[in-house]
Amino acid sequence: MAIAEELAALRERTLAEIEAACDSTALEAVRVAVLGKSGTLTGYLRSMGSVPPEERAAVGKAVNAARGEIEEALAAAKASIAAAELAAAFPQAAVYIHEKDYRDVDPGLFPLRTQLPNARFYGEGDRLVLGTLALEVLHTPGHSEGSVTLRCGDVLFCGDTLFAGSCGRWDLPGGSEGAMLPSLRRLAELEGDYRVCPGHGPLSTLDRERRSNPYMRQAAGL
Repeated sequence: MAIAEELAALRERTLAEIEAACDSTALEAVRVAVLGKSGTLTGYLRSMGSVPPEERAAVGKAVNAARGEIEEALAAAKASIAAAELAAAFPQAAVYIHEKDYRDVDPGLFPLRTQLPNARFYGEGDRLVLGTLALEVLHTPGHSEGSVTLRCGDVLFCGDTLFAGSCGRWDLPGGSEGAMLPSLRRLAELEGDYRVCPGHGPLSTLDRERRSNPYMRQAAGL
């Protein structure tokens, strides 16, 4: 079987295994088997030296494309499984999400409608009170149509809108550069400084991002 056919078969098999994974342990086993140091796909990269020189570029491109698609599927499945596990562990807890990230998404990528059937919706300007904390919802689309930033005192919980030195991807389903830049500009134009808590990655401050984040500076015309 040609390498391209082998990669296509591996991709299809792995995506099916990801879809069938019922918990985070099973999902991690799929990841290690395919993307780990001794994983099947990693093995293709290690064996590139045996590929004829005229075919290496095409094979490398195919391997990286398969890796990217598998990583995206793993991330989506991990988030969905985590949401289901949290809902099971805390059945009385209220789960909030923007409606556009619940209804207007590909259920194959983000099956939240089935895993969180009782989710509550919030949107621009809503205010949530959690004990002594008050959260204000700022709709900041770009990474997804329903991306939000939660403002709590001097803290911004930015999700995948704003990262330290960067911003969320907009090349995935629901993403938009045309929506991301106005969202970054809106955050840059907030009065005063804030501690920035992204969905992942290091913490930052809004002043630091205004000074050094190329995406925010482009968006805000700084």
